[in-house]
Amino acid sequence: MKHAHLATSPRLQRLLKVLREADGELSTMDLITRAALVAPSTAVSELRENGCEISCRCEAQPNGSRRYFYQLRKG
Repeated sequence: MKHAHLATSPRLQRLLKVLREADGELSTMDLITRAALVAPSTAVSELRENGCEISCRCEAQPNGSRRYFYQLRKG
């Protein structure tokens, strides 16, 4: 996958700012609304390619769906 570079990508810069300002984990929906993203998991992957460490936790819901939560560890 070709990834964007943090230095030249306003999208990745917005996401990193949101992750840095977070007090704990953020859900996929949090990232969509706070960073104005369409595909947050892709942007997280691109940040990882730029050297950021971001954890991801999956939580199963009673209805069988899954919710994902992200937290910046280093970046």
